[in-house]
Amino acid sequence: MAPFPSTKPETVLKQADGLVAVGQHEAALQSLTEMFAAKKFRNTPLASLEPIMMRFIQLCVDLRQGRTAKEGLM
Repeated sequence: MAPFPSTKPETVLKQADGLVAVGQHEAALQSLTEMFAAKKFRNTPLASLEPIMMRFIQLCVDLRQGRTAKEGLM
């Protein structure tokens, strides 16, 4: 499920948490990765990005996606 361009970062985090709760870790990681690709992501305040980045890194470690983590942090 791809987030819409106008989706708030907090909503994307809730969506990812919901996907993790039902066991769809790969889909959760994909939704967070797509949020990073959006232009709106660049204007997001750092305070709201911290929990999203923590969830992203946690998913990357759990799924052994080192390259994805590196690309997300750049």
